[in-house]
Amino acid sequence: RAQGTRVRYVKPHGALYQDMMRDPAILAAVLRALAAYDRTLPLMLMSTRDNTAARALGEAHGIELWFEAFADGAGYLVSRSQPGAVHHDAETVLAQALLLARGGALRASDGSALALEAQTLCVHGDNPASLAAVRRIRDALEAALGVCPDCPDWILLREFSKLKIEEETYRRPYITLSLGERTKILLAALFA
Repeated sequence: RAQGTRVRYVKPHGALYQDMMRDPAILAAVLRALAAYDRTLPLMLMSTRDNTAARALGEAHGIELWFEAFADGAGYLVSRSQPGAVHHDAETVLAQALLLARGGALRASDGSALALEAQTLCVHGDNPASLAAVRRIRDALEAALGVCPDCPDWILLREFSKLKIEEETYRRPYITLSLGERTKILLAALFA
């Protein structure tokens, strides 16, 4: 309040974040604490292959859940000692963020396809590529939202992907698009 803003969501950090993802009893305790404090605040937690159990716990406590994926890493938490755990190139982070926003599948550490439901993306602040990556992600999402300002960005990007609209196309000013490109952009906005 002293800074003229308010808490808009809750995201446990570090060991508590990892513990609540591993142990449903700890997640339930976090949900109970949040419900006692302010039931209107969403809880952010890591997206997994199957969010069903976490979603059920959230619903049981009357708390909205926001699932996040990691744009600058394996899409989910992997020990930083593992190869590929953290991406240090802004373009790689952008590509993964757009893939996640479009509903595409990542490659898990075991080589399998990993589709993650994510309403939000995390980019770690201690990554040297963070600032450049976040700027590139924001630019790409703002370009997409210019077509449909009320559409959730991840849904719009997913629709662009379904219609095979390339990033180069939706980043250009609308007026410069061909009639066919404009039609596809408008269809994506319609279904978003």
